[in-house]
Amino acid sequence: MTVKQLRVLHDARLVGIAYLPGASIRLDFEKADAGKTSVSLNGVVHFFCTGMLEGNIAESVEVVETGDVSADDLAYFVQKEGRGQSIEALSQTINNKRLSMVLLSPSYGAELGCVCAVAWWLQLSPSTCYDCPSRSAVNPMGRRFKRICATRN
Repeated sequence: MTVKQLRVLHDARLVGIAYLPGASIRLDFEKADAGKTSVSLNGVVHFFCTGMLEGNIAESVEVVETGDVSADDLAYFVQKEGRGQSIEALSQTINNKRLSMVLLSPSYGAELGCVCAVAWWLQLSPSTCYDCPSRSAVNPMGRRFKRICATRN
């Protein structure tokens, strides 16, 4: 099974969750070096978040693509989301719509999961603001997982 890990978010603090128009969610993180990273989840079909506390430290953030979502991933997601959907129904939705599963495992605080079409992340240095105009798209993680690096000119 291929799992793409966002190693840059290890020990980062989840500081915000924004629900956006068009079935999108943005997760905002602060890293130990004062850098900021945002993960945008687009085409969200299912989402859960439990255990939000003041500190919310991420142990790992993983993106599991359509064909790599395991039965254990499905069972875990269905149990955590708690909406009564069957594992088979979730599996069928993921496969039919070619969706990915994003899982945040905490070392402290918030635990979350999302089934969505695309996950993007934006990494900002401590001196870069969120609305920085210079952005270059890079795609090191496959066609459905994109990275956007922003630097100030």
